[in-house]
Parts: sequence; structure tokens; C-alpha cells
Amino acid sequence: KGLPSFTLALNIFPEEQLVSFYFDDGSHGTHCAGIASGNKIGDTELYGIAPGAKVMGLKLGNNNFSGGSTVTVSMKKAYLYADKISKERKEPCIINMSFGVGSEIEEHLDFELFLNELVKNNPYLYISTSNSNEGPGISTTGLPSTSGAIFSSGAILAKEVGNDLYGTTLDKDIILHFSSRGGEVKKPDVVSPGACVSTVPNFSDEDIFWGTSMSSPYTAGVMSVLLGAMKVEFPDVKIPSQFLYKVLRESATWMEGYGFVDQGSGLINTEAAYLLLKKYIVSGEINNYETYTTSSFAPNMPNNSASSLYIRDASYLSGSEKFSFSISRNNFIDSKKFYRIYNLKSSANWLNPVQKKIHLRNDHPAEVDITIDPKIL
Repeated sequence: KGLPSFTLALNIFPEEQLVSFYFDDGSHGTHCAGIASGNKIGDTELYGIAPGAKVMGLKLGNNNFSGGSTVTVSMKKAYLYADKISKERKEPCIINMSFGVGSEIEEHLDFELFLNELVKNNPYLYISTSNSNEGPGISTTGLPSTSGAIFSSGAILAKEVGNDLYGTTLDKDIILHFSSRGGEVKKPDVVSPGACVSTVPNFSDEDIFWGTSMSSPYTAGVMSVLLGAMKVEFPDVKIPSQFLYKVLRESATWMEGYGFVDQGSGLINTEAAYLLLKKYIVSGEINNYETYTTSSFAPNMPNNSASSLYIRDASYLSGSEKFSFSISRNNFIDSKKFYRIYNLKSSANWLNPVQKKIHLRNDHPAEVDITIDPKIL
């Protein structure tokens, strides 16, 4: 008996006189699903990151169009459906979105505002996205990865995968050339493995893909593993998505030879994230977590403000110039009374904060001045 060309679902809506055929017409989505949650792929001991996860498949693209383009509002409907299911079942929902487009005016697009509001109203939606494949130039992160409401992953080629699948002779992991870089936004959040064998429909001849599309479900799988472990060990603790993102960033492993715009906080590290998340829950740090907004003068943006400082030509710098950032809290903990003191430290030897300490009181922002050493830059 031969294998079926593909499997499908048939959805019938009599009241709408609508019949919907659901199937993978290009193998991209199936490949991503296998990375996140594959279980004994090919009847072997090959597994995805979270093989016990429950999975919903939402189709938003059409491979009759170039690149499997989305159809009108399909991506938005997918997010809203995941939100609906999460609320109905009263449980967290991880969304993998290995899909995106270019972004011209980061942090000001309608879809970013939609995502910000969606996660604000449901902090138990965890959105993992691909950081785009337009690298290695700076500021090539696309939508929806530019949103601060989501967690985006750049792509690495693990040395073992490179040698076994692509015939390389790597002696260390590398960031793939196409992985989009940050700049105008603080992205990617981390980098994850972005090349592998995974599940594909029977009609597909190829099962080895690479791209940040593959990194995103890897990260989504890690999120699932962490949330599953905490559900067992701390069943009464709810972990907001932004707090989980913080843990994943802080526990990542820095990759030597690359900068922040290449790798964000570094290579995702599941074991380190697990230990750090446990530590924060036991210490009560999860109850004190706050998020912040930074802004600086940016004449190229609609409201003359951006989250990052972008200097197009640094040749004029003498070292005496001061640049300013404003930092304000987002009241994530929902408390009008707030007072904290922060120690400032630069992770770059060419950037020096003028202030050593700042404080935030209630809803009042703090100003931070910096200088740049052009000799080191």
C-alpha cells in the first residue's frame, strides 16, 4: 500500500454554506510543528523539543501565491483564535509564528499595536516568532518580530547539524548569514538552532530546511518544556509571558565573535533557563517583575522618538557629546505606588553612562545620559 499524498481536515459550516479544506500545501508548517513537538519522527528516536505538547494547526498562507502569502487578516485571526482557546481552557498557549514581512517604521505599525494590546489583555499568550531572513545587514528585523510583545529568534547552524546535513567542517556553532540583525529595535531576543531534519508531508521530497522559521519553533518548544516543568513543580504559580522572555534572555549563552545586533542575548539555553526560572519563583522575584520603555530622540521616526539610539555617521564624534535616554516603567505589576533604585552598567566598552544610579518613582521617568568613545568605536 502506498502512502497517501497528504492528510487533510474537512470543516463544514452549514449555516454559512461553507466547506473548508485544511491541509499543508507546502510542508513549511509541518516542518515547524515537528521541530517544536515531533514525537518519534519516522518511527525513530527522533523527537522535537517538546514531544508531549498539544498542538493546534492554523493555516494562514496560500502557496498559490509567492512565498505562501497570507490572505486578508488571516494572521490576525490566528492570533485571536489562540487567545480565545487560551481563555476558554484557562491555560497558557504558545504561538509559533514562523512568518513575517519587512518593517519600515518599527514600533509604530498597527499590527504591533494590536499585538501589544493582545498580550496586555492576556499575559499567558507566549508568542515565538522568526526574526526574518534578510541579514546580515543591520535593522533587517521584520514584522511581527519588531514588537516588544513577542519573543524573536535568530538562526544558528549547530556544528553537528552543519557537518552531518550540509557537509561542513565546523568546529563551533555559527550564526547563519541570512539571520536578520537588530539595530533600530532590540532584536533578536536570542538565537536558536535554525537548520534540521523534521516532519514533512508525504508528497515532499525534501525534509532538511533552514531559516529563522526553524529557530522560532525550537524556541517555542523550549517555552513549552519550561512551562510544563513549572506546572509540575509549582502548580499554583502563573508565569506571565514577559517574565518568561526575561528568563530566556538572561539565561542565554553568549556567542563569542558576535555582537548584540547579531545574537540578542545569546544562544538559547534550556537547562540554564529552567534553573533561573526556578530560582526566581522560589525567591519571589516573579512577584516584583516590571517592564520598562526606553526612548531617545530620533528625527527619522514619526514622533521623533525611538527605543534605540541610531547614529548614521559617527565620524564627527569627539567623545564629548552627550546623548540621552528616557526610561519609564509600564506598570506591568499594576501598582500606583512604586519606588526603585537601579545601578547602571554598560556592557560595551565604548559606551559610558554618565549616571551611576537612577531611581523610578511611581509613574515618573528617569533620564540617562551617555557618552561614546570614538577611539574604541
